[in-house]
Amino acid sequence: CCTSTAMAQKSADLKFSIDKHGIGEVHALRDLTVKITWPFGQTEERTKKAGETVAFAGLKDYIGPYKFETDQETVQITWTGNAWTELDVKSKVVKSKISMM
Repeated sequence: CCTSTAMAQKSADLKFSIDKHGIGEVHALRDLTVKITWPFGQTEERTKKAGETVAFAGLKDYIGPYKFETDQETVQITWTGNAWTELDVKSKVVKSKISMM
């Protein structure tokens, strides 16, 4: 998948890989809805089942930083044109409110 430094973190929702043709792929690890911010600024929302392809990254307009937001985490990663790098995963910790009586 990624460079060794990028693999220090891991997304619980998404798997990043490269296919045999050198295209970057993003797959859902569980059923989810994800908001994607593409390197060229467009955003879109996709609902996918576990194992389905969420997105592809190719050349030119697809090189640069990506942001994937699910209900559980925000993932930022960069596609260089031939590798996924700079993976940053931030968990969305849900803090429950405890009422004091």
